[in-house]
Formats: sequence, structure tokens, C-alpha cells
Amino acid sequence: MIGILIPVPLTFFYIHFGRRLGLALLALIFVVLFSLMGPREAVLFFTEYAVLVGVMSETIRLRFSFDRCILFSTSVSAVLSIVFLLIVFTDRDLSLLEFFQKQINGHFTQSIESLKAIGGKSEEIKALQGFADEASGLFAQAYPAFIAFGAFITALVNYY
Repeated sequence: MIGILIPVPLTFFYIHFGRRLGLALLALIFVVLFSLMGPREAVLFFTEYAVLVGVMSETIRLRFSFDRCILFSTSVSAVLSIVFLLIVFTDRDLSLLEFFQKQINGHFTQSIESLKAIGGKSEEIKALQGFADEASGLFAQAYPAFIAFGAFITALVNYY
């Protein structure tokens, strides 16, 4: 829930005190995150939240309609987030899809182990294993949609 509400004060300051202060505040937060957490987290903040704040604030300032504000904010934030993930994973042994599939398989494996620990039936365990093998690839392929939907929800909540 906190991740969804992070842009609220930034958008407020950007709209009420002007573009110059808004951009200075976004730059200050970027520098603080860069120094405390490193470049990857700072760029991730920038692509997910700072861009959303900037685009949303500018579209509100230009008096765009509600749907255009949400559309532009969501589109720019989601596209930059996906591009950032692609850039981060270009130098790794695993592709982005393989990385997500591995992460999802790990979560399914934990669920299967928990089911075994509580004494689950062998048919249930086999069914869950079959579902996990099939679903992990589908979830990994759908990850860009999750990013876009998350950006949409964040923009929608922060508009109000």
C-alpha cells in the first residue's frame, strides 16, 4: 500500500508549488536514494514514481482530462520500468523471462514444501506441481502486464 501512495506528496508539491520545486524535490529524492541505496534503486524509483509524478503533474497542470492524465502517466511509467528491467538483465546469464520464471518456481516450490509439511495428500501435491510447471511460464510472460497494471493502479489512486 505504501508503494501506491508514495507519489501523493510529490504530486501535491509539484502541482501547488510549481514545476521548478517539483523537479528539485524529485532530484533531491533521487540523489538521497542514490547515495543511500545505490544506483539501481534510485533509477527504479525514478522510472516508477518520479516519471509518474512528473507526467501526472504536468498533465493536470495542462488541464488534461482524467482519462488522458491516467493514460499518459501509466504509459510512460510502465514503458520506462520495462525498459529499465530489460537494461538490467541484458548483462546476465538469464534472460528476463527466465529470471521471472525461476523466481515464480521458487515460490511454488515453497508452497509445495509447505503442503508436504502439513501432510497434504500426494494427489494434491502432484496437481500443484503440475500447475506450478505450467503456470510459472505464463506468469513470467505476463509480467509486463503486471507492471502496466501496477502503474495504472498507482496513477489512479494518486490522481485523487
